[in-house]
Amino acid sequence: MRFFLPLLLPVLASASILPDTIGAFHRAATGAPKLTDSAIWDEYGLKESESATYSNGAATFTAATYRLADSTGAMAAFDWQRPADAKPSNAADLAAQSSHDLILAYGNYVLTFHGHIPSTEELAPVLDGLASVDGTPLPTLPGFFPSQGVIPNSQRYILGPSSLAKFDPGISPSVAAFHLGTEAQVGTFRSPEGSMTLALFNYPT
Repeated sequence: MRFFLPLLLPVLASASILPDTIGAFHRAATGAPKLTDSAIWDEYGLKESESATYSNGAATFTAATYRLADSTGAMAAFDWQRPADAKPSNAADLAAQSSHDLILAYGNYVLTFHGHIPSTEELAPVLDGLASVDGTPLPTLPGFFPSQGVIPNSQRYILGPSSLAKFDPGISPSVAAFHLGTEAQVGTFRSPEGSMTLALFNYPT
């Protein structure tokens, strides 16, 4: 068995995350999504990512998937990548869409679709084909975050100093004490004096 291992490794490494077909659309090209703020992706636990272009005649769209370490990282990435004008979607428990785009978190994965919103029938095989989906329950902290007055889609989940510096730079990492496993939820609210940011921290006990 040891003799065949070097031959198997390239095959395993080249396996695609996204399927060859989504509904009537066929994959035309595969690549890697362009990542910005790599320190935040690292903090959220990004393990691998992939993008693909799908076509059906003249119609095309782009899909991308990001595999995170766990469901918490995927939730944080979903909040971060969700467009400001997106509306809630029934595609998944954590899903949002605009007129032609869809983003969702599923276990430890985040998936985006640009140019076409898959139907339930189209999406189900994509989700079923994902490997090693993490079923860990999501953090409860967002449930304690106030909803009245919050600007839609402004919420961000903080897991370390990089996301803190990005989303609430006025707070020092030493105050956050991330070495204790601290997590935080941040959001922007409307007030008579203008917008204000609220951060809610959860310190493990």
